Amino acid sequence: MAKKAAKESLHELSVSELEARLRESQEKSFRLIFQHASNPLKNPMEIRTARRAIAKIKTVLHQKETLAPALASAQGPASKRKGSREVA
Repeated sequence: MAKKAAKESLHELSVSELEARLRESQEKSFRLIFQHASNPLKNPMEIRTARRAIAKIKTVLHQKETLAPALASAQGPASKRKGSREVA
């Protein structure tokens, strides 16, 4: 359940907040990789976790960018809605 709650919380964030989290995650990933190159980490799985966090954030950002215009156009006039037919 914790995973589902975390995923839902990403969808609730605004685009600017997601971009800030993305930068933080990318910086964390860079630091972990750099530290691991100089001195092996106790838990190298942290690198994978950071990389996957970046992917999740990018996925949500992409969804917001592609779905927002689609939702705006779907809420237009009734004749433009899916399933409605034009009468000649």
